[in-house]
Amino acid sequence: MDMSRHRDRTLRLQRELERKASDGRPEGFECDITIGIYMLEQCDPKKCSAKKLVRMGFATGYGVMEDVPRKMVLLSPYSEKAISREDLPMALGNGLLALDCSWKKADEIFPIIKRRRPVARALPFLVPVNPVNFGHPGMFSTVEALAAALIILGRRAAGERLLTIYNWGHNFLTVNEEPLREYEKAMTSTEVVEAQAKFVD
Repeated sequence: MDMSRHRDRTLRLQRELERKASDGRPEGFECDITIGIYMLEQCDPKKCSAKKLVRMGFATGYGVMEDVPRKMVLLSPYSEKAISREDLPMALGNGLLALDCSWKKADEIFPIIKRRRPVARALPFLVPVNPVNFGHPGMFSTVEALAAALIILGRRAAGERLLTIYNWGHNFLTVNEEPLREYEKAMTSTEVVEAQAKFVD
């Protein structure tokens, strides 16, 4: 892997964020959880919600894993533990990390990243509404994953605000209204999994 190329990419992402930050935080967005995205640039830039989140100032983008704060809570579909309110102290202290990569390469990439991220959490059953993977449970866009995680952690307003960057974002809330409400009330990972059983055949 060409580390200099990836570091240059991180610098470009940081400059984009700094230019946006000079105008203040995105309108209507208040969140006490730092949001980071490790960006591998494997998807169509025109459809990439991660790029849009970084460009608009909602998240910090990283192109090199070594630059990502080590204790951020990684959202991973391969984690054996579901995210819940009990993870809020960690998220407040260290931040929340999403991995932006192609779902076609997820099986290869997430296990590698997990070895470097000691804390990883999975999202419970929800249905994506993004145009690329509409209706395929678990195959979230970056913005859907982060929004769902924030809502489950008790930061609903911030999660809902993220989804406003797309005109289909509200549909994610509508389609998943009942499970999100149940997960949001759950205080532990075990309770999230118990709530999930109501929505999985």
